[in-house]
Amino acid sequence: MAPRVLTALALALTVALSGCATRWVVDSQVRSFSELPADAAARAPVAYRFERLPSQQQGPEFARQADALEAFAMPALDAAGLRRDDAAARYSVQIGARVTRVLSPWDDPWLNGGWGWGGLGYGRPYYGR
Repeated sequence: MAPRVLTALALALTVALSGCATRWVVDSQVRSFSELPADAAARAPVAYRFERLPSQQQGPEFARQADALEAFAMPALDAAGLRRDDAAARYSVQIGARVTRVLSPWDDPWLNGGWGWGGLGYGRPYYGR
């Protein structure tokens, strides 16, 4: 094939595949509250226990998820000088997580059904499905 044809084909392929490229945003928000003094890690370890929310006590699947969250939190609590002791805990720790999936209004490859099916200003509008 001629170099011009290959260049045109590569350009057309690049333009066609550029519509598949999207940007995903991972947003995280962390809130922590503490009443520990600043030098708590230097003193004797303070005991804590995990207190499960009612939504984390509704069955075995929720209990497994709560166990996984607690396993993620324990190294950070240990690094802060706390130790887990469910029997003689001074502090109670509650952990929760939520995942929300939000679809982009631009994720439709056909823009409301394509040009022949209501696109380009005919039929329903692009925004506000």
